[in-house]
Amino acid sequence: MDYLKKITCTLLCTIYAVGILGLTGCQDAASAEKKRMVLDSAANVSELVKSRDYNSLSAYLFEDNENLKKAFKLGEGIDDEKTVAVRRAISYTLRYEIKEETLDYSFFGQVGTVNVEFKLVDYEKFANANNSYRDVEYLEKKISEYNSKQIMIYTMPMRFVFRDGKAVLENTELLEQLYSFSTFDGIVFAENLTKYLGKYTFVDSQDGVYDNPDSLTLEIELNEEGQKYDWKYDYEVAYTGTVGGEKVIFTGTDETIRGSEKILIRYSSNQSLEDGTYRISILYGGEKADYECKAEGIVKRYSDADAFVCPSGDTLKLSLSKITVKLPEGYFFVDEGTPLGDKIIETFGRSIVEFIVSDDDSEKSQEYLFSVYAADYNQTTEDQVIDYFANTRKAIFKNSGASITSKKGKIKIGKKKYKYSDLWIEKDGNKEFLRLILSSTKTGYHLIMIMAKSEKSLKKYTSMLH
Repeated sequence: MDYLKKITCTLLCTIYAVGILGLTGCQDAASAEKKRMVLDSAANVSELVKSRDYNSLSAYLFEDNENLKKAFKLGEGIDDEKTVAVRRAISYTLRYEIKEETLDYSFFGQVGTVNVEFKLVDYEKFANANNSYRDVEYLEKKISEYNSKQIMIYTMPMRFVFRDGKAVLENTELLEQLYSFSTFDGIVFAENLTKYLGKYTFVDSQDGVYDNPDSLTLEIELNEEGQKYDWKYDYEVAYTGTVGGEKVIFTGTDETIRGSEKILIRYSSNQSLEDGTYRISILYGGEKADYECKAEGIVKRYSDADAFVCPSGDTLKLSLSKITVKLPEGYFFVDEGTPLGDKIIETFGRSIVEFIVSDDDSEKSQEYLFSVYAADYNQTTEDQVIDYFANTRKAIFKNSGASITSKKGKIKIGKKKYKYSDLWIEKDGNKEFLRLILSSTKTGYHLIMIMAKSEKSLKKYTSMLH
């Protein structure tokens, strides 16, 4: 019995002694050197985990972790590129903070533990909020924005042991949990935009044929699947003239927001478009969708066919031009079959006289506004065209014995300025005013003429042009 008591006492003393030694060891392990080793390794491990550099990380691991090595690859070479890109975008949101105050030691100072807090975008909530994206670039932007709203927090007690003068990580399975997104596939990407395009319409055309347009408007339906995405796309407008030879005349970039039922493309010009075929194409991801329409009006209206019109209302838009004629009360569009109408049409030719305005269409009428159109009048510039007409009018009046005073410059009509030339004609004590205004188009020139008996009347007729 005494013998057993002695053995028991000896064991207790031994345990007590070891305990004392252990306390001494703890104090030693808490030394500045071991603290530095644990914190340095924790920082290096965390940084290498963030950058997914397994080769460098392996030097800080107690033993290889093939699962972690595989997770760092994010499925590259196995899964599709877009899925891997999603995982890579998630990994870019990873950041960490080492909680130095949690540093602790155990097993007689041979094991150091410190908490590292990792933060990561909550990719599961992100996918639940919207799992359909146009492309990887747009998803990366959205994940970055979401990263400031919803995050996952992993608090990892990293356990280090000391080996070969360095603290190495023992519980590497924690890092596997952190990289659980390495198999995430909860995002759906759009196919090429052209796959979602449906019926199309050229707005305000007649079955794809425009009559003398100054703009083209293409409206394309997006199917239900295509409406899930924001789209940013390129487009081009090409023109083929009446004699052939297509050329691209405009390129642009546009976008439409998620939920849009249609894509709308508008091409406009500051004057009427030339006759021919116009192709508007949407370009996206190396694919193209083509849509064609036609413009008619110039050839049809300004060949040997009649150009003259007499509107029933009080408004007329000058063909191929931004100018509109708006009549005040007491004035009207003159028709053929009247003395004034027949006089002007016979003088200039029915194929180029466009319209006539006056407040009197009898043979006594001496005040009127009218317009003629022709390709070039055998001249090459605007100045030459208006000088040609001014000079021919001068010659006619001078031959009749009148004296002429002239002035030319620019006059504002609507938002645009047009070249004009004024002639003051005096004969036998009487005075007349002739104003010539030139509006150019891609295919020719409008010459608007005003004949008036006074400056007040000249201004009145000019004010009808908008």
